Amino acid sequence: MFPRRAKALFNRAVSRIGVLPLDRMLDTLLSETADLMEVERVSYFRLMDKGRALRQDLQYLHSAGQCRRGGTVLREKDFPGYFAALREPDSLIVSHEVRTDTRLAEFQESYFGPLGITSMLDAPVHRGGKLFGVICMEHVGPPRRWTDDEMEMARSLGHLVALAVESGERQRMEEELRQALEREKELVRLKINFVNLVSHEFRTPLGIIYSAADILENYFDRLQPAQRTDHLQDIRYAAGQMSKLMEEVLLLGKVESGNMSCRQESFDLADLCRRIVDEQESALQRPGSVSLDFTGIGAAAPRACGDESLLRHILGNLLSNAIKYSPGGGGVRLEVRQDAACAEFTVRDQGIGIDPADHENLFTAFHRGRNVGDFPGTGLGLVIVKRCVDLHGGTIHFESRPGEGTHFVIRLELFRSVLHGGLISAGAHGRA
Repeated sequence: MFPRRAKALFNRAVSRIGVLPLDRMLDTLLSETADLMEVERVSYFRLMDKGRALRQDLQYLHSAGQCRRGGTVLREKDFPGYFAALREPDSLIVSHEVRTDTRLAEFQESYFGPLGITSMLDAPVHRGGKLFGVICMEHVGPPRRWTDDEMEMARSLGHLVALAVESGERQRMEEELRQALEREKELVRLKINFVNLVSHEFRTPLGIIYSAADILENYFDRLQPAQRTDHLQDIRYAAGQMSKLMEEVLLLGKVESGNMSCRQESFDLADLCRRIVDEQESALQRPGSVSLDFTGIGAAAPRACGDESLLRHILGNLLSNAIKYSPGGGGVRLEVRQDAACAEFTVRDQGIGIDPADHENLFTAFHRGRNVGDFPGTGLGLVIVKRCVDLHGGTIHFESRPGEGTHFVIRLELFRSVLHGGLISAGAHGRA
């Protein structure tokens, strides 16, 4: 009867290898082994610390009907007899009576006695001819003599676990390789998009600069002062567009490479927001296009504590987009309010909106909405916004419909000092 049940268990376990995740496969195997062997505990220990310790990864308790993860660490210096027994040529540790087994003397007072363990059967798990772990079966109750069939089952169990571990390791390596290939594909895509972006976005301003410079060089004496000024302004504007593009590319590269951090400093949030609004209106030549509303933030409010530079990138890009994509002069609104330790920023516009098909890739580098038409842009602004929000440990959400406008909501912990009675040290809430 026992050999037939053992064979059925073995066949079921083999069929699960490579199908179920390793943890789930081992959970099931340990529980079925406890039922078959009629033991209280079945545990899986993995060798660690260069073979000088065993860590319990899983343990099934038969009486409770449940698996527990993690737990005991056995070190060779504390249990030298047991580790020596594991390294014997026939390293199956068979103990019919643990109280008289000298190999297990170190376990008596601290483990066997308190838990009522009287008999033990441990099977090694080898990988590539080397000890990798051990399966432990512990009996509670009157001492028992392990039968030949049970000992053979223990050996087979060790081989089975070794096979499952090998399969799990192979799956893990395949998944890592797949992820590496996906990252490589993404890198190639980014490079292609970058080349396309540069060739497209640089062509127009370069053409403007070349044309204006050519006119000034060949017809300078014939041009009126106002005409000369117009051409010089065209050159300045085109150069500014190219400079902005390069700044965005360099900034994104700095963030992605981990060379940018969140520097915590005290600043006046209301004053910063006013300056950012003025700068964006001036840069886009749209004075008065942004209305600014504060709630709970004013002269009496506490000073904010965060990274002013990151906040400039966040609000500057969002306001720039809101103004740019509201061609009909629709109102743009920046709402700033304090909510306990958080500052909440809402940027609303009544512009062209974002197509639902573009929502998923909105924060992907070089991605631009399908409805942007001839509006200039790099597809980097919102990526930079998201990375800066992440560096600041904040959140960003948006809602948008084509033709109805967009609103973004950003929450950053800028008033933690109010709740915790002091400023945050530089880098305490950011990621390098």
